[in-house]
Amino acid sequence: MGRGRMKREWTFAAALRSQLLPAVLVPALLLCGGGSASAAVITSVWVDGDSNWNNAANWNTAQVPNNNATDQFIAAIGNGSTVTLDISPIVNALFIDFLAPPASRLFIGNGQALTIAAGGLLFNANVIGVNAPGTGVLVLGNGTNINAGTLLASGGGTFEVNGAGQTLNNSFGAITALNGSSVHLFNGITVSGGTLATAGSGVVEVSPGFVANLSGVTNTGTFSVPATATLQITGTSTNAGTMGNFAPGLGVIFVFPGQTLNNTGTLQASGGGTLEVNGAGQTINNSSGAITALNGSRVVLSGFGTTVSGGTLATAGTGVVGMSGFLVNLSGVTNTGTFSVPDKAALDIIGTSTNTGTMGNFAPGVGVIVIPSGITLNNTGTLLASGGGTLELNGGGGTHGTINNSSGAITALNGSSVHLFNGITVSGGTLATAGTGVVEVSPGFVANVNGVTNTGTFAIPATATLQITGTSTNAGTMGNFAPGVGVIAISPGQTLNNTGTLQASGASTLEVNMGGSGTINNTGTLQAIGASTLEVFNGGTVRNSGTFFVDAGSRLVLSGVPSITNSGTVSIASGGTLDTQGSNYVQTAGVTNVNGVLSAAPALVDIRGGTLSGAGFVIADVKNGGIVAPGNSPGILFVAGSYTQTSAGVLDIEIAGLPAGGGYDQLRVFGDAFLAGMLDVELINGFAPTADAFFDILVTGFFSPGSVSGTFDTVDLPTLSTGTWAVSYLSDRVRVTFALASPVPEPSSLVLLGVGLLGMAFRRGKKA
Repeated sequence: MGRGRMKREWTFAAALRSQLLPAVLVPALLLCGGGSASAAVITSVWVDGDSNWNNAANWNTAQVPNNNATDQFIAAIGNGSTVTLDISPIVNALFIDFLAPPASRLFIGNGQALTIAAGGLLFNANVIGVNAPGTGVLVLGNGTNINAGTLLASGGGTFEVNGAGQTLNNSFGAITALNGSSVHLFNGITVSGGTLATAGSGVVEVSPGFVANLSGVTNTGTFSVPATATLQITGTSTNAGTMGNFAPGLGVIFVFPGQTLNNTGTLQASGGGTLEVNGAGQTINNSSGAITALNGSRVVLSGFGTTVSGGTLATAGTGVVGMSGFLVNLSGVTNTGTFSVPDKAALDIIGTSTNTGTMGNFAPGVGVIVIPSGITLNNTGTLLASGGGTLELNGGGGTHGTINNSSGAITALNGSSVHLFNGITVSGGTLATAGTGVVEVSPGFVANVNGVTNTGTFAIPATATLQITGTSTNAGTMGNFAPGVGVIAISPGQTLNNTGTLQASGASTLEVNMGGSGTINNTGTLQAIGASTLEVFNGGTVRNSGTFFVDAGSRLVLSGVPSITNSGTVSIASGGTLDTQGSNYVQTAGVTNVNGVLSAAPALVDIRGGTLSGAGFVIADVKNGGIVAPGNSPGILFVAGSYTQTSAGVLDIEIAGLPAGGGYDQLRVFGDAFLAGMLDVELINGFAPTADAFFDILVTGFFSPGSVSGTFDTVDLPTLSTGTWAVSYLSDRVRVTFALASPVPEPSSLVLLGVGLLGMAFRRGKKA
């Protein structure tokens, strides 16, 4: 013990002596105790050196202090001796160094107990405790209990301080357990003020099955709250050491209303134990501390409205810090480990906090993280739903809260889901899923993403809206997969880059609002399948270098989008429709295969490169500067408009027989045809005509007569030795004809003909 400490404690003892002894202490002691009114009060003062309590010769009264029916005792040890308690006495009062500088010590022997009688007084200015293996007990009375020295466990012993529901004034004192030793706070004791300290493997703990209270106490060592024990913070206290449950079972720390637990050390669960920290709506000031769960252990934050302010939440191995089914608040906290928000629990981020570990719901049910307006949760780790659970990320409404996900991930594993709810904004980072996991916007709500990349399954179900507030990327599958209308709204000037699949399926509708100047760059797949509608509307730009696909019974609508450009693949199945709602459809490369309907009227389908093919309907005027290849080897492509082929255009026709559609390709134009460029005719499937034949490869007019103007600049026709090919330009069609060649006489026939002619000449000469 340092000289400064000794001086302070002696000063405190002297102050108490001068103030309490003459005016209060003696009268109180004369009245205290549970004996008869006529019982004598005897003050016994230790006069020997180091020795045992139970020796009358060691006391100035030649009587061992131990209350009985006729005598009650005040015991005082103050001559610097070390006294060993070898019996279990009851005394009205015990003074250690009350009248002298602190130098005396009282050690309670194994199996012995010192009891302060009802209404009695305990004053210790130096040491009371144990110094050897075994258990010694100090039982407090319901009078005044003051420790201005040290309550000490040493030598491998256990010192049990039995509060009997009373208060120990420890304001100028310490309760200390040295290496291999322990102090047990027992039976409802309240420790008020001062310090709890340990050295080595020493521990101060609440006895299992009991409650202990701390008020204004600072713990600097190892403090255990084992299974079935409860530590109550009845007055603001501080943990600067390690406090928690270090073995299997549940230990509880409970913070009383209006009080605060300041943690600058570690609140810890280890050894397979569970530590419940119940703030009861109060604050755990964790600014310079850590709340930690080691391998196989768990810390549970509970109590409606409990707030953890600052510091770190950490785990190791399979350890988990989590919550019970209550509302818990975090402010300025960093989670570096595994943090569980289970079913019926709500974690409210009331001050900007950070997750660098894994935070979420890992079991069935719904856990909620609320980020209120103006607050940010910085996520550089993972916000996770797993084990069949749902994690709801709630933006708190209003101007909404933000998840700064720049270096993090929001992930839903197999059978689990993450719901973006109530205006939440996710900025940066990744949205990911595995198996049947899904990230989705909660129905009826808006979620915002800015600079986010989705690599998994992202659902925008009926009545939900996903707002693209900053250029983002879908590299997974994003869309509406069930009946109803889901909305993606792209803010003005922002872009949705789709390298995955943007999809309406399951008889759903997915609306994409371009915000007047938004952009979709599609290098992946944009599709409407399963009797669904995908509608892109309200201006902006759509560029496709990937795939558009529409299956039977589905529609892809591009409404009010002035610029639609394809350089990839557009595939419209029979019964499917792609409708540009009067905007030009421009293709610079790639393929547009129409077996259903491509509608752009009254605008233009402008094929500047690549191929337009299929056996469906194009409802628009078509301008061909690329390749038009009707059919699917072979078939008829209908153009419900005019057809203009430029000098760069090619009409590609395949012939495998008769009639049109079943045997050869035909371009059926409802309006007029204006021709230039090239006609390329090919025979397929081994077909070769055996008789004269014609093939109307382009026919105009449908509801009214059509006409053909101009001719192809270049014609590439098949070559057959059995006949010749020709192209005819009729008033309303272009016809390719095949004429079988006339037979050539065989050589033997020519010889006979020559002999006959010579014979005739001979006869004529002879007749002459």
